[in-house]
Amino acid sequence: MKEYYNEDFRKHGGAYSSGFYASRNRHIALKIKELKLFPKVCFEIACAEGNLAYNILKEHKQITKYYLSYYADEALKLASKNLAEFANKTILFNLDAENYDEIAKYKFDTFICTCLEHIRNDRQIIKSLPLGTIIIISLPNFSWPGHLRTFRSLENCFERYEDLIHFIWWDVQDLQKYSSSIFGIFYKIRSWLYRNRYNKIINRICNLFGLDIVGSKLKYNLIGIRL
Repeated sequence: MKEYYNEDFRKHGGAYSSGFYASRNRHIALKIKELKLFPKVCFEIACAEGNLAYNILKEHKQITKYYLSYYADEALKLASKNLAEFANKTILFNLDAENYDEIAKYKFDTFICTCLEHIRNDRQIIKSLPLGTIIIISLPNFSWPGHLRTFRSLENCFERYEDLIHFIWWDVQDLQKYSSSIFGIFYKIRSWLYRNRYNKIINRICNLFGLDIVGSKLKYNLIGIRL
């Protein structure tokens, strides 16, 4: 898989800084500020080309250090270039997330990962974090090469992690919104329902109008505190 991602970033570098990803990354950066969390040292696993880090650093001047890791060197090259203006705050290095023991060597108050679905030891990583650590994650409801698990609903996210994380905010983003406007109104309604965990209502609406909720590509964005 490492060579697959190296080749992917060589050919399609920038894909994780546009469309849905650009919107999500900006959204998360602003939400952290709204929640008054004030991170000072961040650790991000699988940073891609560094767009989420860029948005967070831009909005949060109080951050003194931001660790970025990925196991594909091509991604780290792009991230280093994209984060040039924050070179005095960023430390980039190659790390396979499965080696979660390595994470404990670093001191940070905020943990960020938008790819837990790719990591076999996802729960072990979270368990290894100090109590009180701010945790920011983004999870998919769809299958993709490299996904070890999918989250068919927001409730699935809570079921897997809520014994380890006290969630203080969550949201849902529909990837279809960024390719077609036909889902715009439905997206807004569904986003509100998901934020309030009214999954049964969502399913009834979908059944009533013959909409395929399972076929929609969604990302669940969540922020919480390590219990």
